[in-house]
Amino acid sequence: MILAVWSIRAPALALGLIAPGALAVFYLAGGPSMRALYDATPIAQALAAHQAQGLAVIGGRYHGEYGFAGRLSAPVDALYTPEEIAAWGLAHPGGAAVARLDREPPDWPMVAEALFRARAYGVFRAPEAAPAAPEATEAAPEAIEAAPEATEAAPEAMDAAPEAMDAAPEAMDAAPEAMDTAPEAT
Repeated sequence: MILAVWSIRAPALALGLIAPGALAVFYLAGGPSMRALYDATPIAQALAAHQAQGLAVIGGRYHGEYGFAGRLSAPVDALYTPEEIAAWGLAHPGGAAVARLDREPPDWPMVAEALFRARAYGVFRAPEAAPAAPEATEAAPEAIEAAPEATEAAPEAMDAAPEAMDAAPEAMDAAPEAMDTAPEAT
């Protein structure tokens, strides 16, 4: 190709064609592999499926790299500490978070994995809120019915509390005597 350009009689035109020609060769040879390394679409599409529940990036700054590729309309939170990650997971059950796999990712189910900027990333789904135990929901009406009786009994228990406190020193004085008369354990 370079020889074909040099055969042109005008040197300025020849130099002007070398740069675009070299760029075209570089793009055709390396473009597809470079695009795969810097394409955020796989991660962004995995995030888009969870944007109603909430989105986050763990352990790094978010510069909008997933917003356009995934057509995200929900905001993406940036999380840095384990406490922030745990609190976010509780506040956004079923939400999705992106984390690099070589940095401590969360202990949540991974729904997607992709290379981005020559590093392995994973999309993790925050656990769903735990459903209430059936025993707790069955016992709830009984507890509600018993609540008025418990509140009525509370003043009587409060009145009996000083008498129990007065008897406590006598019980403490009797404790050493009881220990002396107890049979020895073998």
